[in-house]
Amino acid sequence: MYSQHLYSQVPGLRSPDRKSHWPNAEESSIHDHRPLYNLLTALTTTPHNIRTLDLSFHIHLLRDAASDPTRFSTFLAALAPITNLNLAVVTPPPEPNYIDDDFNYADASATSTASYKAVLRTGALGRLVSAARALHRLKLNLSPDGQRRSGHSPWRFDVPLSAYVGDAAADAAVWSGLRYLYLGCVDARADELAAFVAARRATLACVEFDRCALTRGQWAAVGAVVELGCARWRWMKQNNLAQVEPKARTVAVLPEVVESARAEGRDDVPVEVEADGIYFEAKDEMSTIMSGWDDE
Repeated sequence: MYSQHLYSQVPGLRSPDRKSHWPNAEESSIHDHRPLYNLLTALTTTPHNIRTLDLSFHIHLLRDAASDPTRFSTFLAALAPITNLNLAVVTPPPEPNYIDDDFNYADASATSTASYKAVLRTGALGRLVSAARALHRLKLNLSPDGQRRSGHSPWRFDVPLSAYVGDAAADAAVWSGLRYLYLGCVDARADELAAFVAARRATLACVEFDRCALTRGQWAAVGAVVELGCARWRWMKQNNLAQVEPKARTVAVLPEVVESARAEGRDDVPVEVEADGIYFEAKDEMSTIMSGWDDE
C-alpha cells in the first residue's frame, strides 16, 4: 500500500502500469527534483519493506553528487535495500525554446552531449546504481525520452562500463544473484560487457540490450557468454545494436566460460565460435530469442 501511494503521489516515480512516462507538465518539471528527494528522504527515515523502485530523472540530477553531496547521499542510502531497480536517466536533446538565432541546433546538441559525457565521467551514476548491492533485476536506460525501445540513441557517451554500474563492472560479488539485466542506450567495450555478464552467468536468465553500442569488440563475443555460459538463460532480446569495428567472422569465447564448462564435464563449449551463429549482432532491428528453459 505504501509503495502504491508513492507511485501515485510523487512525480518522478513510476508504477509499472503507468501509461504516460512523464507527469503532466503543469504539475511538475523533469528538472525539478525536489519531489523525488522528498520521497528519498522518506525512504531513509521511515521503516518500510519496499524492494522495488521505478524512477525517472534528468541526467543533470547526477551533478548533485558534487554540488550537494549530502543530498545525493540520501539517494544512495535509499537504494541500499532495493533488489529490483528500474532507472530511466533521461538524456533529452536540446529544447527548441532555448535555442536562439545565434546558437543553432547542432551547436546546442553538441553542448548537450558534452554536458552528459562530463556528468557520466564523474562516476556519479555508477555510484548510484551500485548502491543497491543485492540487485536481482536491473533496468538501466539512458534514452533521450526515457522510454525503452523508442527511436534511436543519437550519441555515444564514450565512458567505461563502470560509469554506468560502478564497481559492479569489476566486482563479481556485487549483484551475485542478478537474474534480469536490461541496458538501454549505453556504450561499452565488448570485453567489459562480456566479463560483467560472465561473472553472473550462474544466475542470469534474461538479458536485453536496447540501442547499445560497442566502442570496441564484437557483439557476438557478448552473446557467446550468454548462450554458452549462462546455463539458465531463458531469453535474450536486442534492439538496434551497433559496434564501431567491422563484424568479425569468428570470436573467442571467454576462457572462464570454457574452463567452467569443462570443470562441469561439458565439452560443448568451444574456444572459438562463428559470429553468424551467435544471437547478438550489430543490426537495425528488434528481436527476441528463447531458450525453452523455465525455472519459475
